Amino acid sequence: MRTRTINLSLPEEMLKKIDQVARDSQSTRSEFIREAARRQLEILKNWERLCAYGASLGRKLDIKSEDDVERLIDEGRK
Repeated sequence: MRTRTINLSLPEEMLKKIDQVARDSQSTRSEFIREAARRQLEILKNWERLCAYGASLGRKLDIKSEDDVERLIDEGRK
């Protein structure tokens, strides 16, 4: 995979913590930040999927308001 070098501004204290965690895990600063970015991208992708699923289910159940959601929850609990 091709890589590019970028400039990144971080607060000094955050950088110190990143460097310490990277050292403790026998990693580099770049590897730590790459992995953090990978994980965040995965979280966002999963969140988008979850939102799409919720919207699809809402359409299927004809949910138009929070009152509809509360009604369905109450029905489910009975």
